[in-house]
Amino acid sequence: MQYDDERETNEIREMELIAKSYFQELFFAGRRGNYEHILSGITLCISDEDNSKLKARYTKEDIEKALTKLDPIKAPGEDEFSVVFYQKCWAIIGENVTTFCLAHLNGGMDINSINKTNIVLIPMNSNPMDITPFRPIGLCNIIYKLMAKAMANRI
Repeated sequence: MQYDDERETNEIREMELIAKSYFQELFFAGRRGNYEHILSGITLCISDEDNSKLKARYTKEDIEKALTKLDPIKAPGEDEFSVVFYQKCWAIIGENVTTFCLAHLNGGMDINSINKTNIVLIPMNSNPMDITPFRPIGLCNIIYKLMAKAMANRI
């Protein structure tokens, strides 16, 4: 891997520092301003009926529907299980997974144990010499994705 000045290194620690520096600079948010004025001209448009539907308790059916809508071959998360595992083994694990999801979605249960995302750098060419051709992807836990999908379906 190369530094910005084209010096090369094969040292893992140095490559880590190059990647960290590059992505910190790339995704730096800069100075944050006051953006409240942007939404000032937008009126509320959710009816009481729609709001009631959005706030309704999640059900077993919501979780099962969300599972069917997840792409079965997407990359697995930190637990190394893919969506297809959950789909194929639902008869065995479905009740426990549903109970966990509903406890969070309906009761606000703490999900710190599954709220982890691994960031992986994927090279966009076969022999990258510097950090610029790498693209970060996030690998979320499948149960986290399942709950997020249930919420997205609701919206």
